[in-house]
Amino acid sequence: MALESLKNFTKSMFPSFFTPSLILKPLPASAEDFRKELNSFRNLDQHSEPPPRAKLFHCIISSAKIKRPFESAMILLIGSSGVGKSSTINHLLDTGEGEPVAMTSASKSKTKSTTEYVLTVDEPRFEVCDLKMSVIDTPGFNDDVGVNQDACNFVSIKRFFKTHPSLPEQFTYPNLVFLVVNANDNRIEGPNSNLSKCLRGIKLLEIVDTNCPNLVVVLTFCCSVGHKNVTKWEKKMEEKKEMISNIAYEVLGVQAPVVLIENGIDEHDLQEDGDFTLLPNGKKQPKNLYNACLKLLERNKDLFGQMVFNSSFERTKKDRPTNGHDIQAKDSRVEELSDEEEEFSNAFSEAAKGGRKGELHVFFYCSFLQVSNLNHS
Repeated sequence: MALESLKNFTKSMFPSFFTPSLILKPLPASAEDFRKELNSFRNLDQHSEPPPRAKLFHCIISSAKIKRPFESAMILLIGSSGVGKSSTINHLLDTGEGEPVAMTSASKSKTKSTTEYVLTVDEPRFEVCDLKMSVIDTPGFNDDVGVNQDACNFVSIKRFFKTHPSLPEQFTYPNLVFLVVNANDNRIEGPNSNLSKCLRGIKLLEIVDTNCPNLVVVLTFCCSVGHKNVTKWEKKMEEKKEMISNIAYEVLGVQAPVVLIENGIDEHDLQEDGDFTLLPNGKKQPKNLYNACLKLLERNKDLFGQMVFNSSFERTKKDRPTNGHDIQAKDSRVEELSDEEEEFSNAFSEAAKGGRKGELHVFFYCSFLQVSNLNHS
């Protein structure tokens, strides 16, 4: 399925398919290298098939225009403790060889940190190697330490993006933000619910793009809700999805798809269908999550993010994920909160929706990407 989707994606962008070259090169290492290679495409015949690397640059420029990362694609995972953030990304981006993408809570140390796991993939169709898919796992929200620790955890996310060596100084958004919610959580309404508090923290982080929304809500443990009567189960899930979508819109101002996922495949004896398993209503997972992400990336014209996401989903290269950037969160029990952490703590504690909106200081980065020579491709 994934390979077919990637071929369809390529065909939809560029009408004729091409034979992949055996010579793969990494992304340009510097702005000067980027300019040099971009200039080499200036005199292309507008009526002939553009070369694979020209198509690659078209994808990069398309994503840069909506302030997405230039050197990698990024998926950020956020949610309460125990909702299955790591299990969800491992389910979606299964390596096929038993190697998890992200460590689950059972394997993690008690140290709370925002941690990056990096998948490296090649994409022969665009003559590029060593593409990076960055999965950013974050400390669980709403653990038993309290809102001050939640504040420290969220500030570690903010510091992660500020100090990441591969991100420009100007503001960029993750390609995808997964907000993971437990389907068994019956207290999702109201300003003091875990969901509302988490959304206020996300708003303060300013990681959700209101112009080109990058948020996907993942509703986990969906089969832990009684599903013997599939019709009633499906109705209940649809009601919960609509409720969550409305709350997210109320706080963040964006419409987000809400996707059902059950990571306990063996526990619930889910029926297999090829590479996927079937939810009680017959929907294939994680194909449902893959399709929601793909639709969002396509709508945003995030072509580079779409290419890397597709390549990661169907990759044949099975290298073990590597650890990337890591920012440890402060321990609120032994360290004094900073002004920034106090701001998050107040946002989690207040009994009013929304918190401080904050001004977006967004700048278009990499000015050399504004060259539009490849529009004809």
